[in-house]
Amino acid sequence: MESCQKLHVLQILEPGKDGVLRHVEGLCDYLLSQDVKLSLAYSDVRASDRLLPLVRKIEDSGSRTLNLRTGNVPQLRDIRAFLRLLRLCRNELPHILHCHSSKAGALTKGLRLAGVRTPIVYTPNAYFGMGKRPGPAVAFFNGIEHLLGQCGHTINVSSDEARFARDKLGVSACQQSMIYNAIDMQRYTAPSEAERVNARKVFGIPRDAVVVGCIARVSPQKNVDLLYRAIAKAMSKRKDLWLFHVGEGDIAGVAFEPNVAERICRLSYLSDTSTFFHAIDTFAMSSRYEGLSIAVIEALASDCPLILTDVPGNREFLALGLTHVWSAPGGDVEKFTTALLEWVADRPARRHSNHRTIAESTFGYEACYGAVLKIYYSLAHISGSSHTLSASGGPTAK
Repeated sequence: MESCQKLHVLQILEPGKDGVLRHVEGLCDYLLSQDVKLSLAYSDVRASDRLLPLVRKIEDSGSRTLNLRTGNVPQLRDIRAFLRLLRLCRNELPHILHCHSSKAGALTKGLRLAGVRTPIVYTPNAYFGMGKRPGPAVAFFNGIEHLLGQCGHTINVSSDEARFARDKLGVSACQQSMIYNAIDMQRYTAPSEAERVNARKVFGIPRDAVVVGCIARVSPQKNVDLLYRAIAKAMSKRKDLWLFHVGEGDIAGVAFEPNVAERICRLSYLSDTSTFFHAIDTFAMSSRYEGLSIAVIEALASDCPLILTDVPGNREFLALGLTHVWSAPGGDVEKFTTALLEWVADRPARRHSNHRTIAESTFGYEACYGAVLKIYYSLAHISGSSHTLSASGGPTAK
């Protein structure tokens, strides 16, 4: 390739919401700032209000976008989506294809069968089999991920995810990098007292409440049911304790006493979550497994204490040397309740927090997305970066 060529990357993602979209948004912002040409293939079947602005941003930069109109389960429309993606690749001739999550990965890596030889980068955003007991469904999805992992370069976002990829899925270490998710450190900051008071007024939360926050959809992976059961127990001991939960889905099977239910603030969605972190005192995540939660990183940048299940993905945060983090085994209501109450008991000490400092050095755009850009240049074999992949799997953000 000519040395004067501008690096061109086609981003392929499904779903167009939640952490996957947030990751791609930030990555695209960074790449555009580095004068990288971007194209975008996406699906609006599972989407949020943040997807269209990203699409317009790519189009405004003078590049092509394509709506694949496909969901996360196999279906006949996938054939049409595949053919349209193939046509886009042949017309645009990008240097790199970067696919995000398993459906986009399957469509993109299928292009090899059609003769496309463009280097592929794959970010799985947590494997289905992580944190689950063996069974037919786990075996099926692990088999698919095994096939996906043999083609292209995999970027895992946590040590647990990277280890699972090698040990369970057979991903070669020389085809793998571990690079953290990143967030906009300018948007997520520790709130002033005035910002905290105003945020609570907006959401209808008392000024003097002690607020546990969570951003997670209701799903088996996120296991929000555990948090609700634990917070109900903690609320029976602390009458000033509140829960502020943002996420889609219904909590079934958890019965609350009236004096508990009235202290739960629930929203299905927030486009801009920065004010959410202004309103809370700690962030809790009760997942069974994670890739690497962007919501937890946003909490760190907002200087929030953390209460986490000790599970794959979350363990990455537990190993960072944070000053204000409490944990409990996954699925253990009693111990998660204890962690909540231990955090409440620690609050009067007003110990210095290192969360914002660690977030800045570990999860900033340059540290994380800069490492991704180095991989692009190494695989595309065009000049513009002096960085090359190491034998151990490439640039790594740790």
